[in-house]
Amino acid sequence: MRKNLTSLVADNLIVHDVPKKFSRNYLKENPDARYEDLILSDIPTEFDAELVKFFHGRISATIGSSSAFEIEFDPVLSDNKTQQAVKHYFDSGKASSFPLVEGDAIRITQDIAMTLHEVQTARNPGGILLFIPCHDQHQNGLAILKVEREDGVRIQRDVTTQGKTTFSAQHIKDLMLTSKTKLFKIVLFYLADDNVVGFVCDQQQGVLGNREVANFFLTDFLGCKLKEEPHVSTKKFFEATTTYINSETLNDSERLDVRTHLISELTNNLQTINLSSFADRALPSGKKQEFMDIMQNKKIPATFPKDIVLIADKIKKVKYELECGIKITGTEDAVKNNLSIASCEDGKTKFELIDRIRKVE
Repeated sequence: MRKNLTSLVADNLIVHDVPKKFSRNYLKENPDARYEDLILSDIPTEFDAELVKFFHGRISATIGSSSAFEIEFDPVLSDNKTQQAVKHYFDSGKASSFPLVEGDAIRITQDIAMTLHEVQTARNPGGILLFIPCHDQHQNGLAILKVEREDGVRIQRDVTTQGKTTFSAQHIKDLMLTSKTKLFKIVLFYLADDNVVGFVCDQQQGVLGNREVANFFLTDFLGCKLKEEPHVSTKKFFEATTTYINSETLNDSERLDVRTHLISELTNNLQTINLSSFADRALPSGKKQEFMDIMQNKKIPATFPKDIVLIADKIKKVKYELECGIKITGTEDAVKNNLSIASCEDGKTKFELIDRIRKVE
């Protein structure tokens, strides 16, 4: 669904207010402090063109970025309340048209908001939880945004003549379109082959190990895991790119250049690998789409946390196997410092090595 974000249409907006919890120390030092109540909507918030445009831009800019990770529900966490609620949302949608009947969607999102309130601790900021049922030409989706609000700023609650709670569209605009709030986390769920999958982007979380999504949000709240473990994705990327380097599609010079970029990509200080960014830097002009198609066929995520544990030994060495039968093998540093490699006009490659002989066998 990430490919079709430009055609994504937001269908509705449901808002719930999830307050920050107080720590025991804070309550001890401030005995008059009162807990803020969880405020749940009974009906959707009015959704006008300005808000539709705003949320479309936010979803596209985050889920479509290199900071978004593919996720799926963790079967080990099958009793997670958010996981169950989201599955129910899409299961209900199979038997009816999207968006769901208003009452069904409200109840599901209320359950999810209450789950977030349960799993959050005093370390987590309070904020508003926004649910946006959406669709493109082929799929239906559900976007969930967790947004921080400034301390002391409460979202304005409205009560209809029927006694239904909702939130002011104008106040949502005041909060979202000014500096009074900051988008922290966003997830977009959709169906793929009858399985609920999605993308998540955590703009609050700094790099934590090899993950850039807060663990409490990914596992405790969503009941999800990264679609593929980082060390597996990294190994698949290395092997698929190496196979591509050795294919007939590249000449000698291009092979050497892509190999250099590959090792740099795997050993630099960046915590993630983004296939599109790598292809822009490493691939010859006109070869990017071919490379990206290969990565897609190999089911390598478009963006994934980097973990070289399975290939650490392999990327320390390089081997050149020549058509004449000669093989040159050495560490990356030894080759870089002692072996001169140059392209010839006839398309062949010239190797020059000047050193002393240690042993002849």
